[in-house]
Formats: sequence, structure tokens, C-alpha cells
Amino acid sequence: MVSIYRLKWVQLAVTSSMLRPVPKAALVASLGKAEQGTTLQAEWNEATSHLVMTSISLSLKVVNCLASAVPIVTPEYFRDFVAALTSRQQLPQTSSYIPPVAETGSETQLRDPGITFGVSLERSRVFHGLTLVFQIGRAHV
Repeated sequence: MVSIYRLKWVQLAVTSSMLRPVPKAALVASLGKAEQGTTLQAEWNEATSHLVMTSISLSLKVVNCLASAVPIVTPEYFRDFVAALTSRQQLPQTSSYIPPVAETGSETQLRDPGITFGVSLERSRVFHGLTLVFQIGRAHV
């Protein structure tokens, strides 16, 4: 019997959103242990591999990640990621680290049980091949 494995190198490009100083410092420390050269990016870009939040609030970063099939995780994901690397265990599943929706009044419609913030390849292809144009409201005044 022959086993064939396919390895894929994934460069971590991590972005955070709305993290308080203590969780952000812990995240930076974890990323420093994860892989040489892995740092916390200030802004989302097409190379972003993960978005880290303690709770989900609707933002441009969240929308970009949902549309691009980029996982949104809590800071604990990278703590456990590093622990798995150092102990040579299976890496944690991002689906186990999806943050809860923020408890603000503006996020009420995001709490619908039918809404998921996990990675969805189907969602990432919804606008494939389309160009969307948005106009600024002030332009029509």
C-alpha cells in the first residue's frame, strides 16, 4: 500500500479588528511563536489568512473576510495553534473559534440563527465575474 500526501505551505497573514490591548498583546506573542515572519497586519488585504476578533461587529474587514472565505477567529485560536505546533498535535479547526456577535444594538440582525460566520466557499463566489459600483450619497445632493 502506498500513501501519497500533499503538503501546502501557507503563509500566515493575520489582521485584527477591535481588539483591546491585553488580547492584542497576547495575539502578537502567539504569532511570534507560530512562524518566523508572521506578524499582525494593520489592515485587511487579499493576502490576509485570518481575522482575529473577540466579538463580531459588522465592519469592512468582516465583510471582506466573509466574501473571501477567510476565517474569523478569536485570539485563543492562535494560542491553541502554537500549542499544537509545539506538541506536534493536529492543528485546531477555525470553525471551533468563531467569535460571538457583539452585544450592541446595531448588531441585532446579525444574531439570526440562520446566519453563519464560518468559512463558506459558496459565499466567496457569489459575486464572481461581476463588477459592483456604489455611489456616495453626497454625490446626489
